[in-house]
Amino acid sequence: MNKISINLLPAELGVAEKKQFRKIWIIRITVVVIGVISALAAVALGLVIFKNNEQSQVNLRLKQAEQQVASLNEQEGYLTLLRQRLDSVITLQQKENKQTQGLSSITQIVPEEVAINSLAVDRNGTILLSGLSNGVIGLNSLVNALGDSTKNNFTKTNIDSLSKGTTDSYRFDISTKLK
Repeated sequence: MNKISINLLPAELGVAEKKQFRKIWIIRITVVVIGVISALAAVALGLVIFKNNEQSQVNLRLKQAEQQVASLNEQEGYLTLLRQRLDSVITLQQKENKQTQGLSSITQIVPEEVAINSLAVDRNGTILLSGLSNGVIGLNSLVNALGDSTKNNFTKTNIDSLSKGTTDSYRFDISTKLK
């Protein structure tokens, strides 16, 4: 059988109950929404802090890389300069010119009794020799070899200075011109 129920409560009480039930649900929904918004705000704040930290690390690595590039640019400049000098030296070594021929001729004609202290060649082909001879024979032999233009590439040989030491040794400065 069917049960019949009779509501003896006034209608205002039922309406008030429904309003209170709605208020409770609105409050619950508001609390949930505020909780979700707070969680999202916390996540967003955490993400911002994480990104700021990551960005500062990236900036630090960028500064280090820039410093390393600057250092490498400086080294590149040095290497370029050294490469140019090396190319110049290689070019000079490969190129036969009258100065190198003159120096090689002098090394061949210097007698054993003569020690060359300095040897200089200028761009005009003038060679300056300074040395020490153990005796007159070695010095005469050097001067004669430099003066013989048929056997070598020298013209106009001059003895610029000559001094005798205490032990029969002679100091000399000789200049000669390349042909």
